[in-house]
Amino acid sequence: MADKYLTLKQLENLYWRLTTQILGCDPANTAHAKVVRIAWPTEGSPAWKRDEDVVFVRISESDDDYNRQRDTVYEVKDTDNAWQRTAQTRVLQVTWICYGPNSFDKAFAIRSALYTPQYRETLAGNGIYPVPAFEAPRRAPELFAGQWWERTDLTARFNAHIRIDTTIPYLRSADITVKNSPVSGAIIQTDASVDENTKPHGGV
Repeated sequence: MADKYLTLKQLENLYWRLTTQILGCDPANTAHAKVVRIAWPTEGSPAWKRDEDVVFVRISESDDDYNRQRDTVYEVKDTDNAWQRTAQTRVLQVTWICYGPNSFDKAFAIRSALYTPQYRETLAGNGIYPVPAFEAPRRAPELFAGQWWERTDLTARFNAHIRIDTTIPYLRSADITVKNSPVSGAIIQTDASVDENTKPHGGV
């Protein structure tokens, strides 16, 4: 068995491809590669023309009650170990930051597409499910270098099922130290060694 979840890089690739397709671009076409971006320019932002349409995708984990709930079960792995399988729901928060003269329309298109079976099935194939109530796009023009840049933000949440598998060795033996009981006055042998070959016996 193995852990079952997507790394941040895998999530970024998934949402990059999804957003690129929603906006009518071909992920395999290098000319379309910069329409959707998952990293800010290292030399500062913005680093594109004011009349360009550019969409950034930012993924983070939301602090939600579902993140704190865990379901743990144990299964036999081999003669010496067991599997500890912990399942939980990771709540993802994805924000699309759209720049350009068509930024509002692009945010609207992304939000609308998330309701369609085509893109929901792509996410479901990766164990990710949208939280139904999507926020409306929020238009927020940004002042940069003395000019106003059109900008619209869209945020949505997604529940992602993950599983963490941990190998737990079986307990084969233990050293136990016991002392006299001051209440009952019973005397119990001290420094008893217990292992799997020791038969149970009576005692206090």
